[in-house]
Formats: sequence, C-alpha cells, structure tokens
Amino acid sequence: MEAPSSPHEVTLVIRSPSTADDVDFRLRVPLATSTIGSLKARLAAEHPDHPPPSEQRLIFAGQLLRDDAKAIDLLRQVSPRSRGQPAGRARTASVCAF
Repeated sequence: MEAPSSPHEVTLVIRSPSTADDVDFRLRVPLATSTIGSLKARLAAEHPDHPPPSEQRLIFAGQLLRDDAKAIDLLRQVSPRSRGQPAGRARTASVCAF
C-alpha cells in the first residue's frame, strides 16, 4: 500500500506502450514546484529505460503536455474526494508517455 502523501504532492502513474513488460511506473511529485520539463528529467533519471527528455511525449487528459507547463495547473482536477477516496489517501493521476 502506498504511503499517504502531503496535500501538495501527487503520485503519477506513467503508462508507456513502448516498454517491453508493459508495467506502469509510479513517481511522486511536488505539485507546487514541478514543471513537465522537470518531470521528464526525473523520468530520464529514475525510469528503468532512462528515456531522454527530448524523446518523451507526456499526455494527460488527452492533451500533449508542454515542458514549461506547471504540474499544479495541469493536475488541479485530481482530488481524492472526487475520486471516492478517503481524504488521507495519496492523490494519483495517470500520464501516458510515448
């Protein structure tokens, strides 16, 4: 079970059809300070395939995410209560990576 995060963090579930084993990758990010560019840099460092940021395409809610976009602005709609989760549970958002 995932440890609860602060209300200023979200756990991203990165789904990529290009990975051989088709396993989701989870990454906890601070909303206030993260940009899509910084998220791509973390993925390059922490994901087992180490995809270069210049080759990553991140999609959330059907939109291609720009590197200068702030995570807090894009992921505002992620709310534990709106998803039927208890208030103390970590917030999660799914992002597709190509």
